[in-house]
Amino acid sequence: MNARTIDPCRAQRELLSHSQLLAGLPEKILEPLILASRVVHLASNQPLFKAGDPIREAYMLFSGSVQRSVLLPSGENKIISLLQTEQMISPGELFSANSYGSSCTTMAKSLLVAIEIRALQKAIQGNSELSYRIITALARQQCATEFDVTGFHHGLTGTQRLLDYLLELAGERLELAGETSVQFNASKRVIAARIGMSPESLSRNLRELSELGVIVVDGRNVHIQNAALQDTLSDAKQRLKFRRKRKGIVQHRIELLPPGSVVNMAGRLRVLSQRMAVAWGVLFHDIDPGRTRIRLRQFESVFNRCLGQLHKLPLAQDAQAYLASIET
Repeated sequence: MNARTIDPCRAQRELLSHSQLLAGLPEKILEPLILASRVVHLASNQPLFKAGDPIREAYMLFSGSVQRSVLLPSGENKIISLLQTEQMISPGELFSANSYGSSCTTMAKSLLVAIEIRALQKAIQGNSELSYRIITALARQQCATEFDVTGFHHGLTGTQRLLDYLLELAGERLELAGETSVQFNASKRVIAARIGMSPESLSRNLRELSELGVIVVDGRNVHIQNAALQDTLSDAKQRLKFRRKRKGIVQHRIELLPPGSVVNMAGRLRVLSQRMAVAWGVLFHDIDPGRTRIRLRQFESVFNRCLGQLHKLPLAQDAQAYLASIET
């Protein structure tokens, strides 16, 4: 009887061979990395490594979320990155130091693969394609760091910083239409600290983006409205920007909405009406009535707010008449 062959490295083989960093590499490069790796499962709020720990393995995140932080001389724990997409954790430290200068903790249940650092270094030396991918990852991190150090966000509103963070979570280039969904796997306090604002400011900026039709917030899920991101008032096709107004210039933001945002705001009325209908149906069948009533009040509040905002816009006469018919 033939014994069935069991691959002890099957889990990490599946993950690494399909990863963005290692997919498509020659077997002679990939196989030693698989043999020198292990799968790591961690629950939420578990340390991955601490500042001062020797660097013996490189960690690749595949699911979940982690945060990296450093302890400042003042005693404050400064969050330097929040990661929740597939990527190598702290590549700068991996190839420039013998021990970690930052600490890393999971923010949600996470799946990672740990690769022996010496095996990874040997593979990089033996394959130019892998070297290029590592350089690209380091370059992206360096670019982001330079923008932070030189005050890239200085003079930008909290709304813009939040939008930039959401687009960073979205990752790949967004389409012109439809929506792109991202999820907050960390608490508002942690996210606010990463962006550089208070939790209250984060909530206020989320509400502002929502009122402008740029996003739809549903619990921890944020749905980015792709069309609303296009600054259609500009001659050049570019992302919508939220800049600080110069002193002496007073202009109501609702009058500056690009057409994409107006379309999305009107479309929200249809979505909200559907959600209210579903909530009424659930309430009729007495399913979780307490929570359903709360959600119904939230939907009604957002619906009425959207109506009020649309009334303030300089709409065409036929559009105004149609809008008035909704309230009759």
